[in-house]
Amino acid sequence: EGGSGGGQVIATGTPEDVASNPRSFTGQYLKRVL
Repeated sequence: EGGSGGGQVIATGTPEDVASNPRSFTGQYLKRVL
């Protein structure tokens, strides 16, 4: 989330690691292209 809800690291690692994290909004989009 951006704004007051943002600013926390949710996922780290390889793109595959981030894509497999269900809490990561970025991961949801990465999963589509991996």
